[in-house]
Amino acid sequence: MNWNHGREEYVIKLNWNNQKTPQMNISYEFSVLQYIHDIAAEETVNIGVLMWLPESRQFLYQISQDTSRLYSFFKDFITKDYMEMIQDLLRYFEETSKIAHDLSSLADLREHLVPTGHGKLIWGAPMYGIASDCQKRLDLLMHEFVKKHY
Repeated sequence: MNWNHGREEYVIKLNWNNQKTPQMNISYEFSVLQYIHDIAAEETVNIGVLMWLPESRQFLYQISQDTSRLYSFFKDFITKDYMEMIQDLLRYFEETSKIAHDLSSLADLREHLVPTGHGKLIWGAPMYGIASDCQKRLDLLMHEFVKKHY
């Protein structure tokens, strides 16, 4: 059962003793992070998902460190260089999580984390949704856009 209360949407779920408890759905925006091996060929491989929670100005993310698919696509792929780039990126994501409240949108966050013209990484189109458990939804998005292809 769903109902709107102001701007929030609630979902009724039964808890362990069959009492109804409302659970708030949270609006989110997300974008898929893509690796570009050769800019001229415009071939991209999805490697991660960034989720922005606009009301709390927080973000969640997952980035795959599995290089098997990349290596199967690009025979001159250098795992060491890629892993160094990903480790630097993960550190930067972690640092940015401390100042996310200063950012106002998914577009700002994307540009802050991986600026346009980065060279090896680009963002896919922004998409939107609602979830009661954003971490679970991120796991599902990561599977749908990245992991199921490995």
